[in-house]
Amino acid sequence: MNIIHLTDMHFGPYHWNAYSDELLERINKSGADLVINTGDMTTDSLENEFQQAGEFIAKIACKNVISIMGNHDKFSRRSHDFFRKYIHDDQFIEPRDKSKVRKRRVYMNKDILTLEGYFYEANYVRVFDINNEKIMVVALDTCVMHEHTGFVEPEILHAISELIDTMPHDRILMMTHHSVLSTDNEPLYCSNLVTDFLIKHKIEANFCGHSHVADIVEVKNIIHNHSYRQFMCGSMSSRTVPNEPNMYFTYENFGTESEKFILTHMYPAKGGIKFVDSVIGENT
Repeated sequence: MNIIHLTDMHFGPYHWNAYSDELLERINKSGADLVINTGDMTTDSLENEFQQAGEFIAKIACKNVISIMGNHDKFSRRSHDFFRKYIHDDQFIEPRDKSKVRKRRVYMNKDILTLEGYFYEANYVRVFDINNEKIMVVALDTCVMHEHTGFVEPEILHAISELIDTMPHDRILMMTHHSVLSTDNEPLYCSNLVTDFLIKHKIEANFCGHSHVADIVEVKNIIHNHSYRQFMCGSMSSRTVPNEPNMYFTYENFGTESEKFILTHMYPAKGGIKFVDSVIGENT
């Protein structure tokens, strides 16, 4: 299975405006089996930004593309509607027990948090048939409306757990916008709950973005005898990349003995983009 990991496109004022067609051409030649987009598709979650991001994603020549929302995608009260309209329209997972909701602004009714208000989360699960395997991907919404820091509603984790138990699958991957294993100035505050969730369901990897840097971490939980990896990708096309240039990841033969991780840095150049590939991890 070959995976391409994109994140933090930031269409709008933060977007780099550098030859999207050339980038799409390169991505489409890769022959990816799965494309994972871990959020912050917009700068201010405006409709025209979601539309531009949706047009870019729609041109990716892969039948298995999955996207989640980032914190910048939740600045507008209509963000959820725009996500449905331009990115992904699905039956999103609601909390198992609404009376126990802890996460702020899961439901909105104007300026007041009410359980009768508008549901404002985009959690879902998809199963892809790839190379004779059923690959389950859990799209977990870590973002809180109008905030940069992350939080996951425990009752939604419970609801996803029940759903996982009913859906046939061979392998499980997960995607979040915020990092589960590493922290920054805008952390995921309930990372312990998400870590327990990863271990409980033997999820083999989590993909994330948010921090605009590249990082790959492997963790082994000795007590529960489970190892999993986190793949953090830097921004694909943002002007705000103080530490590294824009990038995307390609994971070839993912989860096999011959897997290889390719980090592609991108530099806007006269008349196009300069691509620089680096092999990060390879088992032969």
